[in-house]
Order: sequence, then C-alpha cells, then structure tokens
Amino acid sequence: EIVKAADALVEEGVADVTVSTVHRAKGREWDTVRVHDDFRAPKPDPDTGKVVLRREEGRLAYVAVTRGRLGLDASALGWVNTVDLVVD
Repeated sequence: EIVKAADALVEEGVADVTVSTVHRAKGREWDTVRVHDDFRAPKPDPDTGKVVLRREEGRLAYVAVTRGRLGLDASALGWVNTVDLVVD
C-alpha cells in the first residue's frame, strides 16, 4: 500500500495538498496552511509553574503560521496563549 501511495504522488505544482516540514517551508508560501499537531505544547517549569517556550520552537511556530497567503488553520498551536516566558 505504501508503494502504491508513493507511485500516485504528483509534482507539487499540480498537487491538491502539499505536506512539508516547517524547515522546508521556510521562504515558501501557499494559499492556505494547516499546522499539524506535531508541535508539542511546552510544559510548566516544575520550580516556577510558568510555561516556558524555547526561542527556537517559537521561531519554528512563527515560520509555520506565516506561510499562508489567504488562510491559516493554526488550531494545533492553541497552547501558544498559555506561554509565560520565552527563553534561549
């Protein structure tokens, strides 16, 4: 089934859907973008209780949400409003 699915793939220019990593999407745009839920929500720091986001993860999320020209489904990043601090 996997080989059959791979054989059915078409060039991006004629595809209905493009699946990409955020790293590969940097500098590119599509009409609409849906962010998948593989961005893990940061956990509260056990000592302070504050939700801390690493700056690099924040940068990746920024790239992901700025790729859509007309539409964006970023519901998978709903946790972003719970972040208290961004650290290096």
